[in-house]
Amino acid sequence: MKIAFDTPLKWQRVNEALTDDFGFKPREGTAHLYRGLRHAILEATMGLVRTYPHKTKAYYVRGQTPYFERAMRVLAADGFDVQPIDLSTALNQPEWVDQVPSETGFVLYAWDDPLLGQVYPLEEFQKRLIDKKIFSLEVSHQGHFFQPRPEKIERFQLKLCALEADLAVGLFGARAKISGLSCDSLVWSSSDIERAKASWVSLVEDQAKVSEFESNLPSPAKPLFPKESPRLWDRAAFYFEDIDGFSFVTYLAEALEIDLAEAGAEGRLETASLSRWGGVRTMDWLKQQGLSDNQIRGLVLISQDLLDTSILQRIQSVQAEIYRIQNGDK
Repeated sequence: MKIAFDTPLKWQRVNEALTDDFGFKPREGTAHLYRGLRHAILEATMGLVRTYPHKTKAYYVRGQTPYFERAMRVLAADGFDVQPIDLSTALNQPEWVDQVPSETGFVLYAWDDPLLGQVYPLEEFQKRLIDKKIFSLEVSHQGHFFQPRPEKIERFQLKLCALEADLAVGLFGARAKISGLSCDSLVWSSSDIERAKASWVSLVEDQAKVSEFESNLPSPAKPLFPKESPRLWDRAAFYFEDIDGFSFVTYLAEALEIDLAEAGAEGRLETASLSRWGGVRTMDWLKQQGLSDNQIRGLVLISQDLLDTSILQRIQSVQAEIYRIQNGDK
């Protein structure tokens, strides 16, 4: 027989098990499981608004990630006062926090970006928020994989960490006692807990390898980041002014005998080109960071695992092949 009934307590039990796994003591912090990062952001922001209805204002740092816009539009549609702030302000003027009005419920920002591996040094910005008792809502796309698992969460801190496309963890400080909007109506099981544990892996960066590779790129390829930029050193990032990144990645994958997975699931070779991702405004958040249309179209990302001694020669061969095709040579 079929049973069309499920207990709403399953999400609570999943969260209790996850909290125990992180080792958080009672009243020190809790862990919550969500169906991906977008779900986590929407649930956390709406949860704070519902829990603290007298806090009628919120800020978010724009241009860091495309994940913020939908949640902020939902809040604004409900009459909540949502204000964007520029990334340059958060990075270079952390004293901005001192002027935030008392009716502010939270400030939403990212620790890193979801594609380039760029890292935002916002420690002072975060500290000022927590000291002022404003909820610091931080999103981590990949950075948590390169750090020890948090052993402590500040009282006014929330940290949302992406694990898989359909799985994210929220780590909430003691004052962030918020309930779920839709979480308890979703289907959860012990396998979700095991997936969350298995997905939070420890990754290693190789700055020397990536830096050497980018320093020896064959012209006209150009490194995306200036030297010593805050970033994750698990990927090389470069671009062409006159080659579509998807074309380049496709030919390079063939040369390396790699079958590319679909966009979002590929961890070896990737690009920001809309030929790969589709849409019209899919990469507008990169424009807000100052990247030009040509940089976005010609961006190429290569995992550090592929950066062996032969990769530069293969890149040079692929460049020559694409230029030959573009020029109509036989």
